[in-house]
Amino acid sequence: MLKDFWVPYNYRIIINEATKRTEKAFNILDVGCGGGGTLRFFHTVFQEAELIIGVDILKITPPEKIGGLPLEFILADAHLLPFQDSIFDFVFLKDLLHHVDEPIKVLREIKRVCRTKLVIVEINRQNPVAILAERIHTSERRHFTLNQLRTLVKRSGLFVNYFKQICVYPFDFVVAESKSPIILLWNALISKLVSRRYPVLLLKAFSCLLLILIRIPSYNILYAVP
Repeated sequence: MLKDFWVPYNYRIIINEATKRTEKAFNILDVGCGGGGTLRFFHTVFQEAELIIGVDILKITPPEKIGGLPLEFILADAHLLPFQDSIFDFVFLKDLLHHVDEPIKVLREIKRVCRTKLVIVEINRQNPVAILAERIHTSERRHFTLNQLRTLVKRSGLFVNYFKQICVYPFDFVVAESKSPIILLWNALISKLVSRRYPVLLLKAFSCLLLILIRIPSYNILYAVP
């Protein structure tokens, strides 16, 4: 299926950007991990890791091992994490803050458990795709601009030592649970693309077209320390 290689391809870009300024990490935490897909990327980047933990309030995948490394999935609320202070070398959160009720409280809680480095990845609200996502997915809350995100981090007591904006679109292009004729037509078109199993080259060409048409960065990445 389209999402089987499109989404992981773009997630890999995000993970590479999020981890390139970190040489080593032994205890890793992914807050808001969903199904745990990003944890597998962390395993390939931090091969010396001793433990990788994913936390989410929903969609927890049963524990498993990859290459002998234990991947632990914990059901918990990001507002109150069940961990000791300063226990993780590397803490990662992607597209979490715009879903929570109190983002500053979440950031302060993450600061508490983080010892070395924290990386925050959030959709850039100024990107047209983010604006469209807010309109289509009624469950989506308002995303943040880069300045809004930096303000949240500063108010939480974290120090931002670097930030970057990138253009990637790691979405499953089929939009679920919509009665809009335009969306239904779009889903039908994407289903045709999937059934014909177009090569990756075509998808890369499509991504290049997106980058040409939409020059505004799609993601904000902030690197912070406690």
